[in-house]
Amino acid sequence: PATITEALLNSECPFHPGELIKDTHLLVLVPKTVNGDPYSPLKLEELCATLINSEYTLWKSQPWASAPQAASEWVLLPKSDPDPSKVSQEKHFRSKDIAAQQKVHDEHYPEYREARVVEVMTAMLLNDLANGEPRMLEGFNFLGCVEPTASGGRVYVGCFIDSGLGVHAYGDDREDRTVGRALARKL
Repeated sequence: PATITEALLNSECPFHPGELIKDTHLLVLVPKTVNGDPYSPLKLEELCATLINSEYTLWKSQPWASAPQAASEWVLLPKSDPDPSKVSQEKHFRSKDIAAQQKVHDEHYPEYREARVVEVMTAMLLNDLANGEPRMLEGFNFLGCVEPTASGGRVYVGCFIDSGLGVHAYGDDREDRTVGRALARKL
């Protein structure tokens, strides 16, 4: 897209000081359809079933799981949220509940929006298929997406381990150092 300029890609990453956006982000096309079928998290699960952890099935019954993608769109996603060891306490999301994460987001990352489950799943699975590396490069971490669960928490995507990508639709507002926030650059 025209908004992805060389200047943007060569600018410093706000999440990982000293690194460039082109090295810390993934540009992903989230399609409207695949082979003529509407694209959704469930369609992605059908296409990549062996890469998705089959132990977690509750998410499949959520309304957002079958919601079709409205239009094809490019999304620029950070490979991970701000690492607490690389940024100050007030600039990372981990070990904070949703309200505290929102405050960090509003104060420090206004050029980003919350990412949707379909965007995070697409980026993680395509990056693993294309590059042989899961998006979560830091191990057992989850990113809270914009979709809420029935209990009022967030849907978490992550923990890409041998048994596959985890999608959890039962998250709550707990404070946990392994839970970050899924963001996408506003384009």
